[in-house]
Amino acid sequence: MKCPKCFNEIPNDSKMCPICQNIFAAYFEEIKLTPKQKIKLFLHRILFPTILITLIITTITVQYIKYKTKMDRITDVNELVINKETYINDLYISDERHYKYLLNNKEQELYTKLIDAIKNNQEYIDINISDYSKRRAEFNTDVFKRIKQAISMDHPELINLGYIKQSDKEEEQRIYIYYSKVDYNNSITELKNIIEQIKSETENYDEYEKIKYIYEYIKEKTPQPIREDPKIYGAACILDGQCNSEGYAKIAQIIFQNLKINSILVTGNINAKYHEWNIVKVKNKYYYYDQTTKKILFKDKTYELYNKKLLPKINGKEYAK
Repeated sequence: MKCPKCFNEIPNDSKMCPICQNIFAAYFEEIKLTPKQKIKLFLHRILFPTILITLIITTITVQYIKYKTKMDRITDVNELVINKETYINDLYISDERHYKYLLNNKEQELYTKLIDAIKNNQEYIDINISDYSKRRAEFNTDVFKRIKQAISMDHPELINLGYIKQSDKEEEQRIYIYYSKVDYNNSITELKNIIEQIKSETENYDEYEKIKYIYEYIKEKTPQPIREDPKIYGAACILDGQCNSEGYAKIAQIIFQNLKINSILVTGNINAKYHEWNIVKVKNKYYYYDQTTKKILFKDKTYELYNKKLLPKINGKEYAK
């Protein structure tokens, strides 16, 4: 007969292969193994498979924890703490663990450099594009676009930020920062007063009642038609009475957090047109919230999310109470 392990011809009555030392399963109890054979049997049949399975389980567990830690899109508002490295102002607490972590390490460095420049009201910073991309066009249309969006989405409290633009001149590797024409300190005070008013008015409301109140409040404060090119960008647009989708989503996000409502800013397309809105968590269900619609909490297939795989699945139907 042949040994099932090394396939060499061996006597038919063999209990162990004389060539590869393979012990036939039928004779485990009958053969008295030497200490060396016992160790070999233990290593090959018990220890090595156990180690391999443990490594696989550990690797999967570590990757899952990393995914949940970095990519869970909605941070519980009760777990947020002020970090001096990510602090901008008192309107909002950002831990920068949402959109920033969609960037690689080098892109995150530029993200942080731009945030620091905005904090110091700088008009531009100089960079070396080759550190981020092989081609200038690729940097402008892909890398730089993702970094700008990450800053905008992680920090709705940047109420003085207009937009960030890469220089059009080939010889320059300069990024320009343009600021909105708002009175920064006074605007923060006014927005904090709005938040405190809403807090006071909704003190005894449940989650849905608070969200409905926020929707009606913002609607009342912005009676002008929606503008795609507002005078004031971002959350401070509520003080001007005229917002676009970006401004609506950002002021809603700031108010949600201050009222202890779990939510996140999201972006994507509606009818092939760029749009920003929010995902809100109510009673462990996820809904869309969009100030530009007549709905308050809803699910809509026409909304095409960017980074869809990294965001909570919308699993709540239109909220009715």
